Amino acid sequence: MQNPLAQQAALDRKLCQRSLYYLCKEVLGYKDMVPEIHGDFCQFLTDTFNRFKQATLPRSFFKTWIATVGLSIWLSLPDEDGIYKEIFPFKGADVRILIASNVIDNAAKMVFKVKQEWMNNSRLKAAFPELVPDFNKTRWSDHVAQVERTLNATEGTYTAVGVGGSVISQHFDIILEDDLIYARKDDFTGQELMPSQEDIDNAIGWHKLSFSLLANPGTGCIHNVGTRWSPRDLIYYIRNF
Repeated sequence: MQNPLAQQAALDRKLCQRSLYYLCKEVLGYKDMVPEIHGDFCQFLTDTFNRFKQATLPRSFFKTWIATVGLSIWLSLPDEDGIYKEIFPFKGADVRILIASNVIDNAAKMVFKVKQEWMNNSRLKAAFPELVPDFNKTRWSDHVAQVERTLNATEGTYTAVGVGGSVISQHFDIILEDDLIYARKDDFTGQELMPSQEDIDNAIGWHKLSFSLLANPGTGCIHNVGTRWSPRDLIYYIRNF
């Protein structure tokens, strides 16, 4: 009779590869997710054959947890059944993911969350033990982290960058843009302030250059997720130009 823990690991391995929603809700523990809302979002991110995607979502929707942290982990998992080979031919341990946000510190926090899962999530490690690296012998910072892989590349598995930042001589399979602009708080009142035109222009400028960071322009992907802040912001630019 198979050990129950081994049975759970085998089930997790199979279902996590097939479903971003299962990975996020059942293994990463995002229990507030519901299929009627977040299930559709997960399907849009993974099952839609479109290399350039934009998702506009309100705050507190778990968009960072799903579309950046969860998706980054999911993309580095194997695709043993070949379900996603046409949509994500680079899916697996050798994937190179760039996580971009408004400032480098926010992007680094997302890489940190990914790292925490690989270090502390027993179900994830049990389901994919071959991906768990020796944390003392691999790149494992909040700016760049790398799972166990065969690829010998300058890029790590997960790399953080902020708007205005550069990644010299590096190219990626997929770029995840998470809130390239955001509302700042007034130092005196604590109220949120709409991003300035300079912030919007900087984000648009960075986004326009992001295509040049793809390792393979024919298969590389760019996903943008964010919240609307003004009529002619970055999301307006992406959807109209």
